[in-house]
Amino acid sequence: MLTLKSKQLIFFKVSINLYDVKEIIIFDKVSKTYNLGLGKKNIPVLFDISFKVKRGEIFGFVGPNGAGKSTTIKLILNLIYPDKGDVLVFGVKPDDAKIRKNIGYLPEIPAYFDYLTPEELAWFSGRIAGLSDKEIRERCDELFSRLFFEEHRKKKIKELSKGNAQKAGIIATFLARPKLLILDEPMTGLDPIGRKLVSDLILEFKDKGHTIFLTSHILSDVERLCDSFAIINHGKIKYSDSKDNLIKAGRNLEAIFYEVIGLKNNH
Repeated sequence: MLTLKSKQLIFFKVSINLYDVKEIIIFDKVSKTYNLGLGKKNIPVLFDISFKVKRGEIFGFVGPNGAGKSTTIKLILNLIYPDKGDVLVFGVKPDDAKIRKNIGYLPEIPAYFDYLTPEELAWFSGRIAGLSDKEIRERCDELFSRLFFEEHRKKKIKELSKGNAQKAGIIATFLARPKLLILDEPMTGLDPIGRKLVSDLILEFKDKGHTIFLTSHILSDVERLCDSFAIINHGKIKYSDSKDNLIKAGRNLEAIFYEVIGLKNNH
């Protein structure tokens, strides 16, 4: 039987080995309902969803609009709390302050201070992450160059096209090299060259041991980039498997997606 003292010791050991865990994200029978207030109908969003994201993999989380993807991301980021079930990130509850600096988040619809330049946004992100001036400067030079974005680094974000504003957010998200990257529609607004450059960056981070949780409506990108997938529809996980198994079965993600949501694919 564990005493209080031994439980505290175990927790201490876990807390100092946060990044040695094999499963970076765990959802175990998680449910979530939004309470809209007095006299208004509650809206159930997630129903007993379970999945795991392994360390060092790219995990694709796809589904139609309103399926529950954004709610799932908010639970990972501790912006909301589950009504039932458990959410673990790096093996601990997502409210644990020790894990936050190792999570990078690119929102689907970012709301940046539009009077900042992409370079200033990157510096802001780097300072929050505790990087030194030298680290920020070197990493800015690398990322702006890799994304062919040098000529825009000192322009106001409000002056940029949608695709270039997306690049500004990607640079700010990747700058601190977080162990876990939450990328919500990272290809939004990007042209084919931009999609290629960002895809290469994502794959490079994976090769270096980072874990990526990725949502996208571009199913071909998800299938190409991801090691495993889950499809969510109406708040329930309808399909979850690895790309290896998908290939062995001679299937493709798009066909499975249409089957899962009940839409016939005639092509």
